[in-house]
Amino acid sequence: MDEQSDPTALRSALGTELFVLQSAASSTISEAGTRSTIYLTTL
Repeated sequence: MDEQSDPTALRSALGTELFVLQSAASSTISEAGTRSTIYLTTL
């Protein structure tokens, strides 16, 4: 298959990549919030 003749595969790959990046960002933010809560609790 030619890459130019199948834009659906490109959209699918980009959508998957976006989902992975959003999940990583969400878990990073969640972990930072948890760590700051633990830190403030110990003060």
